[in-house]
Amino acid sequence: MYKCIMQDYVSYSCFCGMEIEMSRHVFRKGMAYFRKNGFKKAVKRTIYFFTEKRSYEKLLAYTNPTPEELNRQREEKFIHEPKVSILIPMYNTPLQFFKELIDCVQAQTYSNWELCLADGTGSVSEAGEYAVQCMAKDSRIVYKMLDSNDGISENTNRALEMATGEFIALMDHDDVITPDALYHLVKAVNEDAMADSVYSDEDKMDMDGRKLFEPHFKPDFNIDYLRSCNYICHMFMTRTSIAREVGGFRKPFDGAQDFDFIFRCTEKSRHVAHVPRVIYHWRCHVNSTAAVPESKMYAYHAGVKSINEHCQRAGIPMTGELGTSYGYYRDVPVLDRKPSVDIIIHGDAAKAEQCIQCTKKLTYGNLSVMMCGGDAASVNRAVASAAADYVLLLDSRITSLSEDLVEQLMGYVQRKDVAMAAARTSNLEDKIYHAFLVMGIDKSFGYAFHRLDKGNNGYFMRINAPQDVSGVDITCTLIRRADYMAAGQLDESMPAEYAAADLCLKVAQLNDEGSRDARADEGEDAKTPQMWRDMHKIVYVPYAEAVINASVEPEWHIDEEDEKFNKKWSSVLRQTDRYYNRNLTKRDTNFTILSSMELKNEDL
Repeated sequence: MYKCIMQDYVSYSCFCGMEIEMSRHVFRKGMAYFRKNGFKKAVKRTIYFFTEKRSYEKLLAYTNPTPEELNRQREEKFIHEPKVSILIPMYNTPLQFFKELIDCVQAQTYSNWELCLADGTGSVSEAGEYAVQCMAKDSRIVYKMLDSNDGISENTNRALEMATGEFIALMDHDDVITPDALYHLVKAVNEDAMADSVYSDEDKMDMDGRKLFEPHFKPDFNIDYLRSCNYICHMFMTRTSIAREVGGFRKPFDGAQDFDFIFRCTEKSRHVAHVPRVIYHWRCHVNSTAAVPESKMYAYHAGVKSINEHCQRAGIPMTGELGTSYGYYRDVPVLDRKPSVDIIIHGDAAKAEQCIQCTKKLTYGNLSVMMCGGDAASVNRAVASAAADYVLLLDSRITSLSEDLVEQLMGYVQRKDVAMAAARTSNLEDKIYHAFLVMGIDKSFGYAFHRLDKGNNGYFMRINAPQDVSGVDITCTLIRRADYMAAGQLDESMPAEYAAADLCLKVAQLNDEGSRDARADEGEDAKTPQMWRDMHKIVYVPYAEAVINASVEPEWHIDEEDEKFNKKWSSVLRQTDRYYNRNLTKRDTNFTILSSMELKNEDL
């Protein structure tokens, strides 16, 4: 039975039904997953992949553009129609893959493009000869045989030198884009004139190009998630002027050169736009990190270097290190000082003894503890009376805290662009009690990954990666006291759970109101990069952990309170949470693909 399950798992997860004997390395990967995670998780993962496959096939059938829609796009005229130079470094490119690449670019409904091909193969090849033939027939295709192969970064720089477009876009030499890819990228910069960079969703494609799987439906620009992994990846487009200003691609970062490049470009971008649809198919094969991530460890070490240099340039007091999974990284906060923190334990004082005791084990040091009732009014009074600049709100039912919890949370809240940081809370049965909130779920809000096993990584590591979010609750949350007060505190007419979500939305509004002293002025500057434009971020920090003696069942949904909250924030809740994705269901918070019924009601 196990062998059958593992064969199903590896055949779909990397090659979507290709013969096992054609991908023995993938079977070894599956065996490694079994040994590391056990039989139960291997079964769950297999079921997940096949469920996802069916859901994604339905989504594609619904969202793929019809011939009529493609024709409409070809005829549409944008106010601004910039030339897009697609940069492709070539090296021993298989002819069949190259033909598919040429075909997909020439099929674009947006026609103002050029294809810049820099070939580092070093000798005549079938792909090179085919490129010359295509160049003779289509003036938009530019091909250059390089004198030597200087690696992917330098080869891409040669392609960048060839570019004459206002924007450059990146593609690998064996991948494919949808016929409407450039249309949607250019549409994004027409809708937002300040968008200097744009990225899209993506999926994986098997060797034959017949099977599409593992769609990555991404959040809007999320700088803290980007520091955890290169979630932007494909497809990425940025202004050519910015690409050249930052110095193009850097050879010491080969393997993670796109990660390093994306950091440097987004640091200069006034806005980073997101196209929430899959327009890029990443081919998954033996030598690709998409299929066998452990095959290129040097790339992950280059990724750490990319994060560290980004943090240095941005003045972020953090360093990166390899995470527990390939392609994911851990941010390690560096505290120059330890400002005082007032811990406010809210709830039933009779049940707070364990919570009080675990605060004594915290290693931060500069702490004081006070107790208050569990209603919003009591918490507001306690925060108002606090002497420290930062307050840590703790539910009285908490029984355990990671000893460096305050350091982990302060590592984010000490930054000038962060207002709140929340820990990951699980219950005594190791189920997720609270990670973060997703707005717009079930026409209100929901707790992300609620009730999942604590050991579950979640959708593209969203359970275990620090990231910017739209909301958190006050189970275990560190907040800058000035922001708490400026946002108007907890709404005392609401139960605590609704009041916490309400507080987070009010904190987000502080960006528009410009109420955080001198920092607000930075956000008003039209030249300010987006990473510094949002000065009241809320960050989910899974490395700060708490355990609570509570059920994981959502006991807080009350119809009349839902109505009050929903009426107040109706304009926000009608939209897709910017850190979620419109292709994901709004019926639960496990980041699953839209159901067939939902597809009929979504404008995709």
